[in-house]
Amino acid sequence: MARLRGLLAVVCAAFCLTAGLGGLPQAGQAAPSVFNAQFVRQWGGQGAGNGQFNYTHALGIAPNGTVYVADEGGQRIVYFDAAGGYLGQWGTWGSASGEFKAPGAVVISPSGAEVYVADRDNHRVQVFNSSGGFLRSIGGPGSGAGALQRPSDLTLAADTSLFVADRDHDRVVHFSASGQYLGEFGGSGSGSGQFNQPMGIEISPGGVVFVSDSMNHRIQYFNSSGGYLGQWGAAGGGKGQFGYDGPAHMAISAGGAVYIADPGNSRIQVFTTGGDFVGLWGGWGTGNGHFYFANDIGLGANRAVYVADELNHLVQQFRVEDGVGGTVPHYVFIPLIEGP
Repeated sequence: MARLRGLLAVVCAAFCLTAGLGGLPQAGQAAPSVFNAQFVRQWGGQGAGNGQFNYTHALGIAPNGTVYVADEGGQRIVYFDAAGGYLGQWGTWGSASGEFKAPGAVVISPSGAEVYVADRDNHRVQVFNSSGGFLRSIGGPGSGAGALQRPSDLTLAADTSLFVADRDHDRVVHFSASGQYLGEFGGSGSGSGQFNQPMGIEISPGGVVFVSDSMNHRIQYFNSSGGYLGQWGAAGGGKGQFGYDGPAHMAISAGGAVYIADPGNSRIQVFTTGGDFVGLWGGWGTGNGHFYFANDIGLGANRAVYVADELNHLVQQFRVEDGVGGTVPHYVFIPLIEGP
């Protein structure tokens, strides 16, 4: 799949880098002012050695700053300190406990004690301790309640339950922390509350569930019971639009800024939780601050922002200085700024 995306990306590589500000922030959020980002470092590179990757598909940031990376082609999880220093890894190809077939998402519990991995082609979520010791498995192949078919992402609620983007079933499945089935919502289609390959999922500080409805080229959001609340997005390369692959993984800051990986346009877009466009950065390339299929983003401490640059086989890190008074933190622009 990653190789197919690489071929498709060549077709779309004419996308021109732009960045901008626009839209009205929702109530309680300050209007963005002048801000910028400095490239800090990158690490990785293609290969099977320690600290290398074969498709950096996703990443997750632990409370202590540890960066966990899903090395999709390497069938492993590789983890680093906040500055990119290699710490360790686990996993190999297979279907036994602790083995993977295309690890597609990494989420760390608020305590940092547990690491959740969407083991996509084994149709399950695996849970590990912080150094890779296997703890339990959730889901499994099938079509019934609690079964999964190529899960692409997951997110943890405040009550420690988890919501899983069950991609090929076009639904979101809700589990307890121990793996008990609690419910689901969605279904195939393009209507409100329906999905066509949900790729990313995240919960806002207010408990709203956001879903990247990739092949419908939109973001939909719901209450914790699956009640439909709203949506935004369309296909295209403009502000607030998403490329041919649709929106992928997301991250939401404590202040309510919604970061969305737009791999088909090889960029990251930022919105308020109400869907108002705030800005974007990236563009096709191999240089610092450019991406080749940006697929995931993580927010760390001290304004650190990490991007899984999938087909460059890199993690890129940025230092963000924003001008919004801390109410909508972590906006990033490189380097051209436009008006609304």
